[in-house]
Amino acid sequence: MNKLIGLSRRDFIAKAAALAPLAALPAGCFGPDKSPREVKLGRDVCAHCAMLVEDLRYVAQIQGGPRNERFIFDDVGCAVQYAAANPWARRPDAGYWAADFDNPAIWLEARAASYRDGMKTPMDLGYAAYQPGKAPYSFQQMTDAVVAKSGCAVAPDAPEEAKK
Repeated sequence: MNKLIGLSRRDFIAKAAALAPLAALPAGCFGPDKSPREVKLGRDVCAHCAMLVEDLRYVAQIQGGPRNERFIFDDVGCAVQYAAANPWARRPDAGYWAADFDNPAIWLEARAASYRDGMKTPMDLGYAAYQPGKAPYSFQQMTDAVVAKSGCAVAPDAPEEAKK
C-alpha cells in the first residue's frame, strides 16, 4: 500500500471523487458570465426587428432577463426599443453593450458610451456608439431621441428612472 500524502490509494480516490462536484462550484458562485459574445455577420438575427446582422459598426447586445439570455441587435436603436418594452433590460444589472463605430471589435458599455446621430444605420434610427467623450450625445440623450423618433412607449411597469 503506497501512501500518497498520508492517504491510502483507496482513501485518496474516494476523497477525490467526493470533492469532484466542487470543481464546478467557483463558476457557479460568481454568477453568470456578463460579457458580450461574438456576433456572426449574416447569421445572427436582431432580437427586435428580425433582420440579419450585416454591419458590425451598429450592433448592440443586452444580457439578462429571467433566463440570463444574450440578445443581439443589428442597430443600437433596436436595442433601445427592445429595452423600452422589456423593463428587465433597463435594470442596472443587465449587461448592455454597443460596438465601437471606429473599431467594431471593441465592445463598449452602452450606458457609458457616447453617441453620434445622422448615421445610416440598418433600421435608419441614426445612432452609432463611440468611446466615451468622442461623440456629442450621452446614452440617455440617444435613448430619448430613439424613443421619440420611433414612437415606441416605455412599458408601464418600467422603473421611474427609465421613463425620464
